[in-house]
Amino acid sequence: MADDKKFEEALMKILEHGRFDKSKLTEVSSAISQMKTSGLKVDRVHWIGVPPVIDRIIINGIPDPEFFGKFKPNSNAQINYVKLFPYGILNPEGWQAEVEISI
Repeated sequence: MADDKKFEEALMKILEHGRFDKSKLTEVSSAISQMKTSGLKVDRVHWIGVPPVIDRIIINGIPDPEFFGKFKPNSNAQINYVKLFPYGILNPEGWQAEVEISI
């Protein structure tokens, strides 16, 4: 639980620089936290756009095999897409996910 608290604090620091309103900030942070608790090992979170106009947030990570069965978005954040890329050159060892959330 303490690890989740540290993750939320670090996430809020990243997203605060985007000058979001508080309601959008809580929606997006809860969606990303829910992805993490469902089994997405989050490697990177960054936003795209020129402040004050932020278009979208990109989340990169490695999903557990059960992630897509567990993840049920219950926030108002709009997920545009989830892209999966195999990693491992000759023998793919797993998948890397890229998730885009609209603001």
